[in-house]
Amino acid sequence: MNNLMVRALNFSFGKTRILNDISFDLKPGRVVGLLGVNGAGKSTLLKCINRIHEPQKGVVRLGDRELNRLNRRDLAKIMAYVAQTPDSGNFTVYESVMLGRRPHLKWEASQHDIKVVDEMICLMGLEKLASKRISNLSGGEVQQTMIARALAQKPQVLLLDEPTSSLDLANQLKVMTLIKNVVKNQGLMALVSMHDLNLGLRSLDEMLLLKNGQIQYQARPKEVTAQMINSVYGVEVKVGRVDQCPVVVPQNTV
Repeated sequence: MNNLMVRALNFSFGKTRILNDISFDLKPGRVVGLLGVNGAGKSTLLKCINRIHEPQKGVVRLGDRELNRLNRRDLAKIMAYVAQTPDSGNFTVYESVMLGRRPHLKWEASQHDIKVVDEMICLMGLEKLASKRISNLSGGEVQQTMIARALAQKPQVLLLDEPTSSLDLANQLKVMTLIKNVVKNQGLMALVSMHDLNLGLRSLDEMLLLKNGQIQYQARPKEVTAQMINSVYGVEVKVGRVDQCPVVVPQNTV
């Protein structure tokens, strides 16, 4: 499978520059995180990659294919996006996951479409919830459903905007473990925005630290330093280790 390559991406709202010369690669089997303060450009970057926003400059490629040349239907066969506040409607879990097959559907769901949906529901552990309405689910169950819907598209690239933001600790760990396992086992690529540094240090393969619409640092979790975090967040911290996992401890008193 080819890498996803983002090159010299620029985006502005009016005269306000939001993203400035963003370049990086995503590799199969890896979960990469976007981290930074509010307004750093994390969500905007995901939307530009998925062409919800059209960047003024730059290109996104998968191998030798320029994704800005694809129509929406063909792009959705390659890339799946889960919004920070997903529009889940009042569908059942099964119906919601079936919506992920829309880029592939002709007139009605085929046996193959049904098989894919059943597999994704099983993969995300949603079998007992398949007939329940989304409105009756917990936050963690909604996120699992939205990820199952994204996976039903059979994409090569997953774009996830703060998938753990409204979840308790147990569900944060559960969702990130599910994402990591799916990406590894299926050879996908995932770009995930998040705020929780310690969750990112524990669960990501690589971190892109954004500041003022630019990638300030690109590092593996074990390479992240207190100086990097201070530069990006403006907070004095110490970076320690617990069971070989990096842990950030703020030094400022509240």
